[in-house]
Amino acid sequence: MLAFAAFVAAGVFSFLTHDGLSRRIFFLHEDYADLHYTDVDGIAVRAGVLLAGFVLTLAFVSLTGWTRRWLAQAGAASLAIYLLHPLFLYPGRENGYSTAIGEGAWMGLMAVAAVGFAFLASRPIVIRVTRPLMDLNWWMSLVRERRARAKGAAS
Repeated sequence: MLAFAAFVAAGVFSFLTHDGLSRRIFFLHEDYADLHYTDVDGIAVRAGVLLAGFVLTLAFVSLTGWTRRWLAQAGAASLAIYLLHPLFLYPGRENGYSTAIGEGAWMGLMAVAAVGFAFLASRPIVIRVTRPLMDLNWWMSLVRERRARAKGAAS
C-alpha cells in the first residue's frame, strides 16, 4: 500500500510542479545560473529527483516482486540497456525530432519505444554480444588466457 501511495504522491507532485520546474536542469548542458537556480538549489533539485527515483524504483519492485519474468531480466540487464540507449537516442537529438507530430505524441511514442528497447536490449543474445563492454572479468580472463599461451609457447 505504501508503494502505491508513493506513486500517487509522485504523480500529484509532478502535476502540481510541471509548470514551475524546467526539465532542462536534468540535461546537464547549462549552468544553474542560466536556469535561474543557485548552485545549492540546483544540486538540491537533482538530488531530490535521484532520491525520488530510488524510492520509486524500490516501490515498483515491491509492487512487482522479485520474479524471473522479463521485467526482472530487464533489471538484471540494465547496464546493457544503459550503455546501448545512446545509440538510439542521440541521432534523434542531434538531428532534431520531426515536427510532423506534436510533443505529446512524441512523449507517448518514446514511452512505448523505451519499453520495447528495454525488452530487446535485455535479451540474452544482446547481453552475450555486448558483454565485453561491461564485464571486467571477461577482459581479465582474456588476458590470463593470452599470458598462459605466451608462457606455454616460451617453454
